[in-house]
Amino acid sequence: MSLDAKKIKDSLTIDDVIKIVMKLGSEYPKHTNDEDVIIFNTVCHNKRDGKYKLYYMDSRKSFNCFTQCSDSFDIYELIKRNKALYGIDMSFHEIVQYVAVITGMHYRKQRIGFGVTGFLVKDWDFING
Repeated sequence: MSLDAKKIKDSLTIDDVIKIVMKLGSEYPKHTNDEDVIIFNTVCHNKRDGKYKLYYMDSRKSFNCFTQCSDSFDIYELIKRNKALYGIDMSFHEIVQYVAVITGMHYRKQRIGFGVTGFLVKDWDFING
C-alpha cells in the first residue's frame, strides 16, 4: 500500500497547513478578510525571518509567493523548497510521509480485486484503546 498524496493534500485543513508551515519555520500566519486566504512568512526561500508574502489559498490548496520566488506551488513543493535550503533533498514519497506524520492523516491506496479504493486513518488512538 502507498500513501495517496492527492487525497492527503485535498483533505488538509487550514489548521493542518498552519501546523506544517510553522514547522518549516514560519511565524503564526496573518489572517485576511478573506477566510480562504492566510499569509505566512516566506519559508520557500528563507530559512527564517522571511516577510509575510507567502499567501495560501485554501480553496485551491496552493501557495503564491510574492517575493523572490514569484511562483505558485502546493504544500509538497513548499516542503521540498524549504528542506533544500538546509541541504536536505527529499523524495516526493518522503515529503508525503512528512505531511502524513505532522497531520496524523494517512490516506492509503488499497487494491481490491481489479479496482483501487482508498481509506483514511486519521486517529490511531482506537488501537491503544
